[in-house]
Amino acid sequence: MDTLINWLNSEAFRFVVSASNFAFFVAYLALILGVSIRVIYKRRPIGVSLAWLFTIYVLPGVGLVIYLMFGEFYLGRKRAMRAQSLEPALLELQKDYLAALPEQGLHLSDQARPVCQFVDNRLGFPPLANNALDIIDQPLEILIEFREQIAKAKHSVVMEFYIWEPGGLADEVADALIQASHRGVQCTLLLDSIGSHNFFKSDWPARMVAAGVDLVEALPARIYRMWLQRQDLRLHRKIVVIDAEVAYTGSMNLVDPRYFNRDKNVGEWVDIMVRAKGDVVNQLMMVVQWDLALEVGRSAFHRLQLHPASTQYDSCEVQVVPSGPGLREDAVHQMLLSAIYSAKTELVLTTPYFVPDDALIIALKTAAIRGVRVRLIVPAKNDSIMVSYACRSYFDQLLDAGVEIYLYNGGLLHTKSLVVDRVVSYVGTVNLDMRSFWLNFEVTLLVDDSGFAKKLAFIQEGYIADSQRLDVQRWRSRPRIQKFVENSFYLVSPLL
Repeated sequence: MDTLINWLNSEAFRFVVSASNFAFFVAYLALILGVSIRVIYKRRPIGVSLAWLFTIYVLPGVGLVIYLMFGEFYLGRKRAMRAQSLEPALLELQKDYLAALPEQGLHLSDQARPVCQFVDNRLGFPPLANNALDIIDQPLEILIEFREQIAKAKHSVVMEFYIWEPGGLADEVADALIQASHRGVQCTLLLDSIGSHNFFKSDWPARMVAAGVDLVEALPARIYRMWLQRQDLRLHRKIVVIDAEVAYTGSMNLVDPRYFNRDKNVGEWVDIMVRAKGDVVNQLMMVVQWDLALEVGRSAFHRLQLHPASTQYDSCEVQVVPSGPGLREDAVHQMLLSAIYSAKTELVLTTPYFVPDDALIIALKTAAIRGVRVRLIVPAKNDSIMVSYACRSYFDQLLDAGVEIYLYNGGLLHTKSLVVDRVVSYVGTVNLDMRSFWLNFEVTLLVDDSGFAKKLAFIQEGYIADSQRLDVQRWRSRPRIQKFVENSFYLVSPLL
């Protein structure tokens, strides 16, 4: 023991420790320098790159780990290979389907035409004319309709959601799906691993699989895979297709708002879904089948047979806009910018998470300055503290440009929508934040129909009626500490 104590007190030990510390320090500096070069080399938006560099240097060690986990775009080797091989198959399927359709007779508005052209050129999803759309704006009614439609299904039920939370009417939908499978209906359910974490921990997966439901966990999050696949890439789409005849999409997760996130003290979630019939149903089916094939490598995608709608509906031009890894990630961002710049008189936007990039902020400010009435509706209370502060850090410059900001008090407003001049509507899963623009698998309906736009605008006006308009003077007089916190989160907003 005395020998050990003498060694610990010796000059030789202190030299070894000093040498080890120096070696560790040099290795750490080399790693920091290497990652910094990597950030610069990737050439992402300037705000994103600077935010990552800020995180790496301000949070020693921790920032480096965070970047290694979430900073690189790792879709995973298998998924990346599948995405590359599936894209030509998707385009070929789309080509064959369009060739089978009768003459479309599209009559696009001036606001929609350039945006539709961009989406078609970029993604290969053209606008289709033979459609009928309705909006369901009561979450409980949405769940009840899901339950009833599944109960009436004859051939197939295909569903994908970000969140399926057990409880209330969500359980009744699950029961209906099990019963449908028992009577021979082909039932497929694709759920995001993180968003539906509570579902996968419950007894519902075992019950569904036992009943014959084809249940797929999308983008499984596993600690041992964090270096092989980025863990925060999420399947954020919400799509239901019944018998290939009726489809639903929008922002509503498979949750009963009376039970979901009640501990967050933000009120019940307020949401909508669009019921679609006509040729657009098949395009939504393509998106779901793409997601299934990307996840499990099924050859069923290559054998998918799509047929034109058997019913002729009043002309309602609709374009499906999928976005996310493997599908030209910048498409939805460019589409929204084009939509804002196309506005002539009015823009109304709703989103629960508003953390835009510079390009989107400039587009909104420019629209307001050139005389377009721009109204932004966001929830007064948000279930994410960081997003809430980051969101408010943008209010000053928007207010200065003349943008009207409304804080919704009727719960957590979860609807993602944009109405341009009460002519063109954009509704779906895309939030106005970096995650939706670049990381999540999302889907949007671009609807060029004034009747639909007026219905959606009516719902938006209802949100405004339950909101408080932000007063410029009162907002500017808020406490300095609040401004400091907001601006602090603004520095890392590109990463939220």
